[in-house]
Amino acid sequence: MKNSDGKNGLFFQRILAFVVDIFIVSFFASILCTPFLDYDSIDNLNQNANEVVSKYMEDEIDTETYIDSAGSILYRLTQKQGPLTLITIFLNILYFVVFQFYFKGQTIGKKLFGIKVVSNDTNELSMNNYIYRSLIVNSLVVDTVAFAFVIFASKDVWLYAIMLLVVINYTILFISLFMIIFRKDGRGLHDLVANTKVISCRK
Repeated sequence: MKNSDGKNGLFFQRILAFVVDIFIVSFFASILCTPFLDYDSIDNLNQNANEVVSKYMEDEIDTETYIDSAGSILYRLTQKQGPLTLITIFLNILYFVVFQFYFKGQTIGKKLFGIKVVSNDTNELSMNNYIYRSLIVNSLVVDTVAFAFVIFASKDVWLYAIMLLVVINYTILFISLFMIIFRKDGRGLHDLVANTKVISCRK
């Protein structure tokens, strides 16, 4: 029972630390991207999206028209928010890779909740270990590919690509979550790929 309680405690520490870290990255990303965003255009697109949803709910437009209109608005909205996406990707790399490497496996969230990332064996963790880990748990691959599609692909190609990427991303995250919950060592998919594990620093 003691081991089970310890594992459950570590799991919730990891979740809470992750929430804190995501909030920190999102907060700074929103500040840094402010000069680069056209908020008037974004507000207009959000308003257009609400209008399309209302028309569809009131049966003023059919499903095909709704999907086409909503897809077009979402595509333009994603383009307008491109600076935010790019800055968020950059901050994720800076925070979860560089910062965590130099602070010996801890982010601010991990520090607050008394946990850290360590090697699963006797080898020291390199920057590459943190990169491999972040590619999965922080969705760096998916976000980067999605950003490339919105720049270089047409609306229809982007729409199908983004739906596929969302499915892939959430599948990977859910697999990692279930592995953390049910594996005895609490290692997720990202830990296996990066040869890491998360431990408690509290005595």
